[in-house]
Amino acid sequence: MDMVTGVANDLLQRGKEALESAEKMKRETKITVYESLQGLYETVLSLSDSRSRHICNLEKERTRHAQELLRVERAHAKELTDLRKTLLSSMQKTQEDVAEALREARAIHTWLDYDTVEPFRRIRDILEKQIELNEKLSEIREAVSSARTSSDKTAPTDNTVQESLKAVGNRLSSLFSGIEKLKDEVTETRAHLIAKIDNIPLVSDDVCRPITLDTGIEKHIIEIKEQIKQINSEPYAPQVHPQQDLTPVIETFNEKLEIMSSELRTLRDSARAVASPNKPSLETEMAVQEVKQTLNTIKEGVTKLAPRAPNTYAQVTARPKSESVDKRPNHTLIISSRNPQETSEQVLTKIKDSLDLKKSGAKMERVRKARDQKIVVRCASKEDMAKIRGQVQKNAELTVREPTNQDPLVCVRGVLNCYSNEEIADLIKAQNDHIFEGVDKAALKMKVRYRKRARNPHECHPVIELSPVLWRRFVDKGKLYVGFGRCVVEDQSPLVQCMRCLGFGHTKALCKQGKESCNFCAGEHVGGNCPSKAKGDSPKCINCLRAKRSGPDLAHTAYSSECQERIKWDGIARSRVQYC
Repeated sequence: MDMVTGVANDLLQRGKEALESAEKMKRETKITVYESLQGLYETVLSLSDSRSRHICNLEKERTRHAQELLRVERAHAKELTDLRKTLLSSMQKTQEDVAEALREARAIHTWLDYDTVEPFRRIRDILEKQIELNEKLSEIREAVSSARTSSDKTAPTDNTVQESLKAVGNRLSSLFSGIEKLKDEVTETRAHLIAKIDNIPLVSDDVCRPITLDTGIEKHIIEIKEQIKQINSEPYAPQVHPQQDLTPVIETFNEKLEIMSSELRTLRDSARAVASPNKPSLETEMAVQEVKQTLNTIKEGVTKLAPRAPNTYAQVTARPKSESVDKRPNHTLIISSRNPQETSEQVLTKIKDSLDLKKSGAKMERVRKARDQKIVVRCASKEDMAKIRGQVQKNAELTVREPTNQDPLVCVRGVLNCYSNEEIADLIKAQNDHIFEGVDKAALKMKVRYRKRARNPHECHPVIELSPVLWRRFVDKGKLYVGFGRCVVEDQSPLVQCMRCLGFGHTKALCKQGKESCNFCAGEHVGGNCPSKAKGDSPKCINCLRAKRSGPDLAHTAYSSECQERIKWDGIARSRVQYC
């Protein structure tokens, strides 16, 4: 017991003591005050329990988030470890390649130095000889210029001039021979040097690879850093491929097969009751027509079961929930005979004689038998219903009327049990005014029909009868504010099931069966003491057993929502409800 509950208990005890000490207060007033205090105390207990459950849920959510965070951190650590190992191995390999390239470059440099020493020495000698020749040419030029100057000053004799010219000619010839020799040496040296350079091997791709690898390593490191940032910002999660769910389609297929079997049984029974085989009855014609329509519908359902591409997760989550409620307007007529001795077959014959469908063109969706020799005709539209009603009324032996449609029901889950039915309706109107905006006063009908028991003794599930407009708004909204909480709203089926015989359409008070029926094995005992359930046997539905079903159609309990008999009776019960 927490502090709030203890304080509430103390206040309750003090209130009780004050009531007991009050002598002049009436007994009824004391009882009322005592019940009010007890109700307040129960409300406090309920709120305390709700608070404890909320705290527990928060702790569970916090634990789940912590586990998820730990999982993500471990995944990140593993990814970082793998990336670090990959990066270290890549860097080690890169360092080895760079060291090998450096050794090869040094060896090539040494080899190039060794092979180019001799050509460089010869080039140096050629340059030195060229310098000497230039010096000799300058000396010759100076001698020629000095000779010209002296010849101008003193006129030399012919012998002296000839000797001088001869000496100059000898020097020129020696100079020309030296120049030719120098040209030959230069040409030979150039050819030898070119040959040496051509024989030098080019740097291979293996040597150049470390130089270009340097830029590639830098890019690789940048990519690894970006991957690490992406892993830190977005946790890795494997992609989930949802499988295709064919359950709704298969259920629809089974339902249509069940409708076809029921219509075939009706056709067989009607064929036995026909007096003359040459003239089919109206029921036979209607049954044949409905069997054809059902077969066409089943063919369409089988076509929809063809293989198709699997849906993605976004498509599955975005798919709207299917609604089993028939939202079409209910255009139904109940036709009966004024003679109570006539059978349903005779009433159908009179209806066939009264109707002229070729002339009027009226469309009927379904014709079925009801109790007390009544025939229920469902029309496609209000105009068709008026045409059929006018033709039937011309026959004085028949009576026709429209059924009184019921209002739909909703179930509000998790309402505190301390509220009365009137308080629940008033709270819904006061706390959910946005739902009632724009609704006519005539459509503001809302009444609590009964309450369902909840697991929590302080809560209940009230079933509310309301107008079709409010039913649509409540179901579309999904949740309502009622008192101290926000409650879930669900559509409530009008189908009634007996708790004694487990049949549909009546309650236990109107049941004609004297013994209890088991909801698990269909035996004559209470379901809580079922020996088949204790042994672990498969369940067996008593309603499907009464309908002469067999095989897998029986493998469910009498309360199962997959029961074909329940689905059939639910459709019949909803046909009397006006949903729009």
